[in-house]
Amino acid sequence: MGRKIVDVLIKLFGLIATGGGLYFTALTIGSIARVVMMAKSHATPGLAAPALAIVGMFQVVFVFVFGFVAAICLSIGVWILEPIDRWRAWRAHRARDAAGAAATSRE
Repeated sequence: MGRKIVDVLIKLFGLIATGGGLYFTALTIGSIARVVMMAKSHATPGLAAPALAIVGMFQVVFVFVFGFVAAICLSIGVWILEPIDRWRAWRAHRARDAAGAAATSRE
């Protein structure tokens, strides 16, 4: 019973980390799109140039920060969820081998 609870909690943490990674990936892509749109705009900013420069700097910082957080969250999710699947596959393979060995020894 205790192993199941720990397994569920570990999987839940991995899924939350993966979901957070996907969310921050979407934020990173949105920030990149905003920077590209600001760079492509043909309007002359006039007196708003300093404000646009500050907003542009924040967007560039957001790209790096959100990208870094997304990479960390996704790597945590993969790190947690991948070994569990590999362990289950190894266990199923071992059970098949044991069943095959038991059937061979009966003959």
